[in-house]
Amino acid sequence: MNSAPIRANSRLLGKAPLRLVPFVWTLALGLWGLSRQHSVWRDEAATWQVARRSTGDIWQMLAQVDAVHGLYYLLMHAVFECFGPGTTALRLPSVLGMAVAAVCVAEIGRRLAGIRAGLAAGLTLALLPAVQFHLQEGRPYALVAAGAGISTLLLVTVLQGRGRAVHWLGYAGTVAVCGLLNWLSLLILPAHLA
Repeated sequence: MNSAPIRANSRLLGKAPLRLVPFVWTLALGLWGLSRQHSVWRDEAATWQVARRSTGDIWQMLAQVDAVHGLYYLLMHAVFECFGPGTTALRLPSVLGMAVAAVCVAEIGRRLAGIRAGLAAGLTLALLPAVQFHLQEGRPYALVAAGAGISTLLLVTVLQGRGRAVHWLGYAGTVAVCGLLNWLSLLILPAHLA
């Protein structure tokens, strides 16, 4: 009997829970109490107010004030158009962004230090106080964290010799989108260089 397919399937199953567990864990923590009795704080109220405007009004506003969050406001405008302007729709992109960041941290940890270290890192990320704060915040920071995780994972892929030109393009695109979400995210470039 050929055991190669069994080994290949067990490797796939071994990776799937590593990716799935931090995602589900972070998602569960983020969804718990997400609406906060439908209340928002000042910066979230700005997102909520701007994202409810028309695309033309958002562009006009960006020409005068708050251009740093332009891409995020346009993204949230699209989310509100699809799902309505509720507090769940306001915060759900952040929950999903942090869940993606947790998966990236777990995978980077797995590649660099082994399965246990990766799983521990992915689960621990969602417990950090700063992550807990941004996990349920209707602002772009969790999406930037997801982008930082994705770009770092792509860089690790390239540095381990598994990368191709498409990985470099993905890296550049991810860093560019993060820069449009928050220009301070470009500070990841010196960190990656180091």
